[in-house]
Amino acid sequence: MKKNTAGHLASLCLASALLSSSGARADCAGDFARDNAFKPEAGAVRILERKLPMSLLDDGRWVPTLKQETVNTVSELVPPNAVRISSDALIGMVGLVVLGDKGWIQDGRDSPWEALDAAQSKEVAAGAFKTYLNTDGMSDLTCSKQERDGKPVRVYRYKTPGDGFSSSISTVTAYFDDETGLLLGADIEGSLKKSKVTQTLTVTFDGAIRIQPPAGID
Repeated sequence: MKKNTAGHLASLCLASALLSSSGARADCAGDFARDNAFKPEAGAVRILERKLPMSLLDDGRWVPTLKQETVNTVSELVPPNAVRISSDALIGMVGLVVLGDKGWIQDGRDSPWEALDAAQSKEVAAGAFKTYLNTDGMSDLTCSKQERDGKPVRVYRYKTPGDGFSSSISTVTAYFDDETGLLLGADIEGSLKKSKVTQTLTVTFDGAIRIQPPAGID
């Protein structure tokens, strides 16, 4: 009788622990979804991304993959539908501007700006104003709190698929102000056998940001 009672109590404790753990995960996911959702009331935001790809040499040294070493990309979002992205990358897209249903893209520093159609422009804006951080394929989300620059912050860590070139899986550590719930920044790391990449995001909410069509375009 005592053995059966003890076993029953152990089962109840285990079930309670599982339910508690499940509830904590649900709360964590809900908290992150709330904080990461774009907040129009917070106003315009600027996100500076510094990306450093590294390659492993045969002698075991890690060196920058690119001649310019770090690629800097600035994304500016002005609610409800204005987007500007600029990059100092030597190849690929270096500029994007969207104003409602009008948009332009520059693929390469010396290339002219090309117009996007209305559907493309709206698609860019819809994606940009959904969340601050990409969560496609997100897994292994954890939540915690700590101090950062003397301020209490909420810390969310999770994994997303990498770009396939410098990383297979990226680990994201995102920091949100504990009082306002606004994004402060993020650190992103990923690697493959002979390559790795680190990214640092710095976030500034700035109501003075204004977005206009590219120079020379009416």
